[in-house]
Amino acid sequence: MKLINEIAKKHFDWVESRGWHNKSPLESIALIGSEIGEAMEEAFKSNGELLSLEVADIYLRCMDLAVENNINLDKERKNNSDFYEQFQWNIFWNNFASYIGYLTIPLAKLANTTRYEELPKEFSEELIKFMLVVEKVAQWNHLELFENVDKKIQINLTKDHKNRIK
Repeated sequence: MKLINEIAKKHFDWVESRGWHNKSPLESIALIGSEIGEAMEEAFKSNGELLSLEVADIYLRCMDLAVENNINLDKERKNNSDFYEQFQWNIFWNNFASYIGYLTIPLAKLANTTRYEELPKEFSEELIKFMLVVEKVAQWNHLELFENVDKKIQINLTKDHKNRIK
């Protein structure tokens, strides 16, 4: 598997080429929230392929935010590898929409770290924890997250986004 930093940098460069790095960290988190909403919609429709791509979009937005804030994803994921054991997972849910909705809990914690003039060290910790939760949700639901991230990057590279606001 490629290093996550390499994948993240490739996506970051594409976003940069589009002129879309003109937002605050809190606005980036709001866009992650919009991706959660889109994933939730696909979960209710039971559209597996589009759901997989929407979960990839959530992860890509996180990757972009990490690169923009100089977070070494490979290093931080390794440093937080014990997070899974410490976190209280509620695995009794029986539908994917519940898992997607659950993502709003760590997202709220991440959003609260952006309320300072300068981002505290907790920002990178909460972003990594959120990303680890996304990875776990994808794993539990048999979604090939990194395969879909690569697929989504390829789709983005071929898509025309001329009408989007810069």
